[in-house]
This record gives sequence, structure tokens and C-alpha cells, in this order.
Amino acid sequence: MNLDFNYQIQDDLVFFKLIGKIMSKEDAINLLEEVDQNTLDNKANIILNLSKITHINSSGLNALINILTKSRNAGGDTVICNVNEKISKLFLITKLNTLFTIAEDESAARKLFSEKLNI
Repeated sequence: MNLDFNYQIQDDLVFFKLIGKIMSKEDAINLLEEVDQNTLDNKANIILNLSKITHINSSGLNALINILTKSRNAGGDTVICNVNEKISKLFLITKLNTLFTIAEDESAARKLFSEKLNI
């Protein structure tokens, strides 16, 4: 299984739950298109729940960086949550933990945004 996802919008936040693996840009193309549409609709504050991601490589990390860039360019931000130990180590090794805000779970991610945006 490649990447699948579902999402919901609450307040000014878009919650994406990612499922499967991100091993190429093609795996993430539908996700990137959905992020594009949401940022065009002024929904640029994104929470990415990675609890169901089983594998990710450099192409997958690049897709996450693209999402972060799109959200910030649209005046928002991206928070990643529910990162398993293996992926957490990958973020640490690549130093992407210094680029992304990483929260323990969705409610912690929501709290980060609520403090920033007064939601």
C-alpha cells in the first residue's frame, strides 16, 4: 500500500491522517494537491498525523517539507504529530526536527496552534 490519507477541517486547522508509506513524490501527489487546495481556501494551518505511516524515505521527507513550505508561504504553519520511534530517529538524524514543530499527539498539536492563533 502506498500513501492514503483522510482529513478534516476544524476551526482554522486542517488535520491530515496519513496512512501507509511515502517512498516517492508520486506516493504523495494527491496529498500535495489537497494541501494546495486547502491553502488556496485560506486553510494553511496543517496538522499531519503520522501514526499510521509505516515507511518514509528522503522522497517522503521532501514531500513533508513541501507541505511545510506551502503552508508557511500561505501564512500558516505545519505541525507533525504521532511520530513513531523509527521516524522520530530519522527526523533527528536529518535534523528536520529543527525545521518542523513536532507534537506528541493531535491535541498537543491543536494546543500549539490555539496558543499561536487564539482558537
